[in-house]
Amino acid sequence: MIQLTPEQLAALPLGTAEAQAVRRNAGDLDRLLNGTGIVTTRTGAGVLTVREAIARMGLEAPVAFAAGLSIVRPTQTVVNGAVRYTPNPASLPFTTTATFNPAQWLTAESITTLSADLASTASGKGAALIGLEDTGNRWSATNLEAFVNGGQETRVFGGEVPFLI
Repeated sequence: MIQLTPEQLAALPLGTAEAQAVRRNAGDLDRLLNGTGIVTTRTGAGVLTVREAIARMGLEAPVAFAAGLSIVRPTQTVVNGAVRYTPNPASLPFTTTATFNPAQWLTAESITTLSADLASTASGKGAALIGLEDTGNRWSATNLEAFVNGGQETRVFGGEVPFLI
């Protein structure tokens, strides 16, 4: 197999089934989920790792939940019933009403839990939490862990070239 240069890899289109690009992408994804800082992808983009993104969130000090709060930033937090909440990004911006609407909020602890679960190597955690959708029916894996660690032969290029991940 001819080894592609970094420039050739970067020039390949997104979603390419080229084996070297798939391997590079899998490594980039691993570094994004389990590393720290910023990962430079095969296309040259600098992307924050999950840990770095969460660290940069810098959640604000919580305020007591009340009607009329203007929630405009994902870093704002409230306390309701002894539980700390951050706004659901899909709900931003909003103004709170007298009734706590759980659809507008995520527990702040869920962010920490998700980060820990993504970094974990325990069964059912880490790469197992990242789903895959294969619209071309090229592999049987349904999550990244099964794809990378499944020990199965994976076929790309429309099924012509087998390789092992």
